[in-house]
Amino acid sequence: MRLTLVAALALLALPALAQDPTVYTGCLKSADGTLYSVRVGTTPMAPCKSKDKGISWNMAGQPGPPGPPGPSLPPALWIDANCDAGESINTALGQQAEMLTVSIRGTCHEEVVVKRDHVILQAQDANDPPTLTHEVNPLTVRGRDVALYNLKITGGASGNGVQIANSDVLLAACEIWNSVHGVLADASAVAISDGWVHDNQGFGVLVSGSSSLSIGSTRVENNDTGIGGQASGLLIVSTTILDNHIGIALGPGAHARLEGGEVSGSNEGLDVNSGSDAEIVGTAFTRNTSVAIGGEGSVSVKLSGGVTVSDNPGGGIGLSNGASLAFRNTNSITRNGVGISMFNSAFHAFSAGEMQVFGNGDGIRCTLSSGACVQSDITDSVSGCGPMCPDQADQP
Repeated sequence: MRLTLVAALALLALPALAQDPTVYTGCLKSADGTLYSVRVGTTPMAPCKSKDKGISWNMAGQPGPPGPPGPSLPPALWIDANCDAGESINTALGQQAEMLTVSIRGTCHEEVVVKRDHVILQAQDANDPPTLTHEVNPLTVRGRDVALYNLKITGGASGNGVQIANSDVLLAACEIWNSVHGVLADASAVAISDGWVHDNQGFGVLVSGSSSLSIGSTRVENNDTGIGGQASGLLIVSTTILDNHIGIALGPGAHARLEGGEVSGSNEGLDVNSGSDAEIVGTAFTRNTSVAIGGEGSVSVKLSGGVTVSDNPGGGIGLSNGASLAFRNTNSITRNGVGISMFNSAFHAFSAGEMQVFGNGDGIRCTLSSGACVQSDITDSVSGCGPMCPDQADQP
């Protein structure tokens, strides 16, 4: 009843607006409300039948009351979250703004979920980065234009450090450790720079589902597998991948480019699986115990200059069952157990000096219908390789 009264008072309070001068008249049947004998500008109105009512009206009616105003969001909002004082990152993320920055301090024991766009999570003090920790998943991101700066992120035995889905995320100067996977991304664009991803049970970084990964100037260390990709594109620049069981693992549909950096101390440095390919420029592969670069099936590996494969006890490069290896510019394969081992596969170097193979236990060893097109000065032995010289038009 009170709402009806308030609405009525509001209508009474409205100022009268100027009416349209055109007048309409007509008759309204008392039986069913049907309108007839409508005329324009007739004064007086036409006579109506017995028991029917004559009415008149104009073009412009009285306006209704104004509706409530729509929400007005601030364009940007900056919020501090001191976890040591009991403040919550999730509570801060609930604030309404088009762009939100949460500046964090202390150790945060909560499962942080970012499910909005245009968010920055950063340290209040870059020299004293906060720690996000949870026994399952410390941080989940489902938003666009999300950036993480100077954070420490550590999980438990059953979760992942940073889970990312259908998002684009930047992780800059972040340390991520002690989770199942350090960074796990699906159908997302992920950029990692100046970070440290270490001591995770599974992958340090794993992307899948048509994701893209750009990682640079980062240390990926002591994970079961340092970096992995499947059905995704990976750009790995100036990154140290050290002492993992497998340094880099590429699954079906992965396309990777390595530029600079080092892959060292793993059982297998780079593992290229069927349906994937890798191009390598200016990268060093050293001290990998089984093989520095290995692959099987319909894979392609191209060394495009400045690649050093050295001091790998098990072997420098080992490809099998339909794999292809190609050289461009100058690359060095030295002091490995076997420099290059090919099983039912093929490789080619297109100009003299593109492949320097020396100081290995065996230089190049081919078995089971493997072929080689070598136009380079090979100091070490070459054994078992059949002819495989493509036409100039076939050269990549």
